[in-house]
Amino acid sequence: MTQAEWQKAERELMKNGYVNFMIDGYKVTVVQAQITATRSVLIPFIDGEYSLKWLINDKEIVRRFFPAVKKGKKSANKQEEAVKKPGKKGFEIIKTIYPKPVNGTEANEGYYTSFKTMKATFTANNSSIRLI
Repeated sequence: MTQAEWQKAERELMKNGYVNFMIDGYKVTVVQAQITATRSVLIPFIDGEYSLKWLINDKEIVRRFFPAVKKGKKSANKQEEAVKKPGKKGFEIIKTIYPKPVNGTEANEGYYTSFKTMKATFTANNSSIRLI
């Protein structure tokens, strides 16, 4: 898609609340949904369906259409503070039961928070994108 087509898609999404794409043989409808009074997200429906099971089971759909995000990124001090909260006596017990979380664990979310992120994911992981 050209830059002008992406701009047209963004305008359609903001005006109508949805936009349709044909991406590598999949019909993808992106819907804008209000989750709080001041925050909205973009949710991709693939071939008319949306399922959070895809985030667990279908790695191909997830790679193509859902954003990868890094989770659990905390400094070493913040991780230790989170573990130390029960008090000094309980610290050693908790430290042995719950090891430090791995920084930068990658996961996928079922929605986009910006059009720019959605566009980047779609263009990086798919070869044919058309506005319909």
